[in-house]
Parts: sequence; C-alpha cells; structure tokens
Amino acid sequence: HAPIAVSRTKGEEGYFYERPFRLAPEPFSDQELLALSMALQIAETFYASPFIPAIKGALEKLRHVQIDAGCQATSELAGHVSLLAEPAPPETIKDTIHFNDLLKAIEQRRHVRMTYYTMSRDEETERVIEPYHLYHYDGLWYVYGYCHFRNEHRDFAINRIRALTVLPTTFTPPNQDEIRRRLGLRFANITDEPVT
Repeated sequence: HAPIAVSRTKGEEGYFYERPFRLAPEPFSDQELLALSMALQIAETFYASPFIPAIKGALEKLRHVQIDAGCQATSELAGHVSLLAEPAPPETIKDTIHFNDLLKAIEQRRHVRMTYYTMSRDEETERVIEPYHLYHYDGLWYVYGYCHFRNEHRDFAINRIRALTVLPTTFTPPNQDEIRRRLGLRFANITDEPVT
C-alpha cells in the first residue's frame, strides 16, 4: 500500500508520503504492444527525416518497454505483420538545415526570405513568406504559409528551396486549428501544380 501518513503539526496539517513512492505503470495489453510494434515500423521509414535523432531515442525507449513487459509472444506475432510504407527519399543536409530554420521561424513568428525553384516553370524566384506549418505528404516535407510574392497562401516543397534566411521582422499567424482545417479541406488535392 502507499506510504501515506497524516501530519497534525500546526500549519502543516494534511497528508504526505513517508518515503518516495510511485504507482506501478498500467501494463500494456498484447494488442497495444502489437500496435506499438507497427508504429516502430512506420517510424523507421522516416530514416532520413529531420526528426531522426528524436525517432532513434523514441524507438529505443519503446523497445525497452517491450522487453520490460516480457512480451515475447507479442514480438513473435509482430513478426507476421508488416506495414509496407513508402519510405521518404534521402534528404540532404541543406534540406535538414532549411527544415530546422523554418521550424525556428514558425516558433518565433518571423518572416523568411528564400530562393525557390518552381518546377512547372523551371525558374527560381526570390520570395518572402510567413511560414505557418510544416507537414509531410507523399514522401516529402512542405511548408505552408503566406507568400508575399504571390499575395496568397501557398505550399512550398522544402527540397526545392535553394537558399533561406530567417528575417528579424515578425507576423501574426492564423490560429493553428484554422491552419489544420484549411489543410484538411484540400489535403487530398495537393498536387505538383499548386506547390509553387
């Protein structure tokens, strides 16, 4: 039982732990452990993403959870189930730097100046954008935001950014729920053409 005692000292009345105490974690069910195994397989397809250090740490912790839970049967069962997800293409160091700079700009609500390659017109343009959101779609990372060059909201493939600078000027972004709603309404319609 929990080592709980009662204090009647004036000014310190109440319950307290007599020694450090932590409740035992709720054990995973076999189905939950199998779901975790599938999640590991999905995460491993993102081997080249900017999140690779965090993914490696999470994978190692999840594997320890499986070992600690003594789930030999679940591990054997997971060996019969595969998720054949399309892996993301290898990303360059430049893409990873741009991703991290965009993430910082979104967090700090700062404008970004970039040189961007438009595939459909085979040309590079200088743009200033308000970056709102990063998302992964069909094997590639994109940034969604307001483009001052086109005066409208646009999606930009990170692997087409040739150069990027985070500017000192700031902006007020839309509510994140609104951004997710916008993306949700048109997500299935994202094609090569709307991505400028």
